[in-house]
Amino acid sequence: MRHFLFVALVLAAPAAATPTITVAAGPSVQVATHDLDLATPAGQQRLDGRLRRAATQVCTFTHLRDLAESRLADRCRAETLARAREQRPAIIAD
Repeated sequence: MRHFLFVALVLAAPAAATPTITVAAGPSVQVATHDLDLATPAGQQRLDGRLRRAATQVCTFTHLRDLAESRLADRCRAETLARAREQRPAIIAD
């Protein structure tokens, strides 16, 4: 059985008073898991590495002009990785 995780772009929406996080209809990356033995720690570590790379891929902005935009990219990666990791237990259990 083929398994894939989808890592979607998460953007911080600009707000006047309180910053909010929204899921944008933006880039996503398919993370293949069919070739991993997720019953082993080594397989799970490889999955985690793939999730980190996917989050970096969807949250890399080409024109970071200042510290605020750099922080936005960092936050995007952290939020995206957290959302992807929510799917991890179900994939490992399957």
